[in-house]
Amino acid sequence: CKDHRLVGRILIANEGINGTVSGNEEDCNAYMNELQSNPLFQGIEFKIDEVTELSFERIHVRVKPELVSLGEYNLDPNTSTVPHLNADQVVQMMEDPDAIFLDTRNKVEWEVGKFKNAITLNIDHFRDFPEAVNQLSELKDKKVVAYCTGGIRCEKATMVMQKLGFKNVFQIDGGIVKYAKTNGGYNWDGKMYVFDKRVAIDINLS
Repeated sequence: CKDHRLVGRILIANEGINGTVSGNEEDCNAYMNELQSNPLFQGIEFKIDEVTELSFERIHVRVKPELVSLGEYNLDPNTSTVPHLNADQVVQMMEDPDAIFLDTRNKVEWEVGKFKNAITLNIDHFRDFPEAVNQLSELKDKKVVAYCTGGIRCEKATMVMQKLGFKNVFQIDGGIVKYAKTNGGYNWDGKMYVFDKRVAIDINLS
């Protein structure tokens, strides 16, 4: 990142890598090409936004035990069996009267924007998710589509839901970000909270 003059925040754990970097187009392309050519990063996925100014002040790369933690739950997201829905499948679920959309993010995030008619949780931190979702016993026999910003938290959230007895759990592949880039953010109400200087961005282009 420093070689390519990029700023941002990257987290590294045994379970995977997650982060956001910001720079000019030439430097970002060089960075992505370098990672994609390295066997260590086989299959790495990039989500690209055009910005008018850098989204961070400096570069931070940190090693953590987990990308996101859910306390007592020791989960390996690489072993998840939860189906991932593409944008077309998500829209189909929106038209299914038996399907429920569940926002796994905290209240600061969903107050900025969420899917229309989605169920939200009154939580301040992701670690509070298991206790909050376990109180939704009436949903355990329904189709539940869980979503989060980029899909990372949902990998663990949906596994927790399965352990708590939710029988038909799905997640949006790549989270809100990938969904919006595919179809223009259909059925999204408000903006999307992001974890950089932009704070919130428009994603519903309709």
